[in-house]
Amino acid sequence: MRIRRRLFTLVLPLLALLLFMGLGLLIPLLNPKRLDRHAELPINTVRDALEEKVPRSSRVDSVFLKGHGRIVYEVGGRGEPVLLLHCWAGSREYWKYVMRDLGDEFRFYAPDLKGFGDSDKPPSGYRISDYVDLVREFCEAVGVERMSIVGHSLGGAIAARFAATYPEAVDKLVLVATPPKGLPLRLRIIGYPVIGVLWYGMVRAIGGFALRGSTAGEVWLKPTIRSATRSMRWYSRARVIEDFKRVKAPTLLIFGLKDRTVPPEAAYIYAEVRRSYVSIIPDAKHSPMCENPAVFNEVLRSFLRQSFSLSACQ
Repeated sequence: MRIRRRLFTLVLPLLALLLFMGLGLLIPLLNPKRLDRHAELPINTVRDALEEKVPRSSRVDSVFLKGHGRIVYEVGGRGEPVLLLHCWAGSREYWKYVMRDLGDEFRFYAPDLKGFGDSDKPPSGYRISDYVDLVREFCEAVGVERMSIVGHSLGGAIAARFAATYPEAVDKLVLVATPPKGLPLRLRIIGYPVIGVLWYGMVRAIGGFALRGSTAGEVWLKPTIRSATRSMRWYSRARVIEDFKRVKAPTLLIFGLKDRTVPPEAAYIYAEVRRSYVSIIPDAKHSPMCENPAVFNEVLRSFLRQSFSLSACQ
């Protein structure tokens, strides 16, 4: 009886906390005043981008990588190879505007990272080092020896570690909305043992209701609870700034002006380590390639062309 009481006193506050946090997500979604997704971003939102059908001359293929499973990827364009790595809970769809608008100058490879999108979702192997190994094997499988890498958020953490580990394989590096020293608690909690599983399970349930029938829901809800929580556990522990210190390739840092997850002030932290180029995208939050693709693509094009009309941050 005493054991039951102790369990009750431990579990009840936890369930109450999760319910409170869940209602915090659900109420804004059901509030008619919040249905206008353009209240802060007049140009685009990530949901808009994922819903839009964007024609592009690319193909979707897959490759089996030992230890990682089947990796689905999109490839298209012509020119110097560029690898595009998406964010946590994202997919190759985040890069649709980049592939459409810059495919006449660069050949893009956009994989669905293990655990996300249409790629396999094994029970383990979600450390940043595991993803670096995946990128190395993927490049070998598609026959690319040296390329530029563009990484968004989680993809940026992977890209920075890869560039630091294999400098001979990286021509240029672009980090988009990539946290130099960890993530906010509201995201870190997803990676916590037990509570993270309960929290993300609630998020999935609420998201499934709020996003039912949408392309955005299909993308964001593709990860399994295991792949989402374990990848977040290791991503939230990553200290990208330590890998950044060892990067040799020319680097561009891109931030959304209104990003609350990785504020643009993070550029100052990177600047303390080494010289890089910085661009702040207006009318954009955490995913500027979707929210303001015209400006983002022009910045990316300039950097990859090496026509640096960007601000250099010492």
